[in-house]
Amino acid sequence: MGGGPLGSVVDVRWRHGALRVHLDQAVAPVWDDAVEPVLGTMVPVDRDTLVRRWVRAPDPSRQ
Repeated sequence: MGGGPLGSVVDVRWRHGALRVHLDQAVAPVWDDAVEPVLGTMVPVDRDTLVRRWVRAPDPSRQ
């Protein structure tokens, strides 16, 4: 994880993963990385990114 302007991101790491908390727009989120982005309320996200990232097709094994 690279750094950003002081106060813009907070990196949280543990043995099995990591989060990068974006507090403002100074550092753009990286969506397809081992670090899960967590966005503050002032960080804009376009609709296509939200759909691609969080809307999943139904799992056929659960029907």
